[in-house]
Amino acid sequence: MPGTYEHIIQVEIDDQLPTIPSTPLVDIAPLINETLEHILHQLNYKATGLTNELALTSQQLQQAVITSLGAVRTGRLRDSVTVTGGGLTAHIGTSLFYASYVHDGRGHVYPRSQKYLHWGDNIYVKEAGPVAARPWIDISSDMLEGAIDIIVENYLSSISF
Repeated sequence: MPGTYEHIIQVEIDDQLPTIPSTPLVDIAPLINETLEHILHQLNYKATGLTNELALTSQQLQQAVITSLGAVRTGRLRDSVTVTGGGLTAHIGTSLFYASYVHDGRGHVYPRSQKYLHWGDNIYVKEAGPVAARPWIDISSDMLEGAIDIIVENYLSSISF
């Protein structure tokens, strides 16, 4: 389950339709009401697809930004960006333990109980220097805002009357 470093997509459809009252002068009121019901049904029917498309776009943007910021050594962080949830809500992000160090950066790291820090088979160092922040969520959020408009516009244009 993604943790702090995530986008949350939630699609909400307002199902409160206005009702046109039928009067002798307004013969088409039943047709208008029926058309509004039809449109609402299509909106609700397609809303899960919209959520899925927005979630996939978010995932692709996050992965692309992680790569473009040079935050890929093994690909584990990039590949850990996943989509969870379903229906009208999706969480897109990572719960990888070191995501915060990549996203927010970190200061120097020194060994606590040993003389050296140790990585891999034969990597020993007395300290690990600071790492600059690579805020992929912030950058991909800005990119996602622009994509949302286009995706929602396409979604709405697919609704037929």
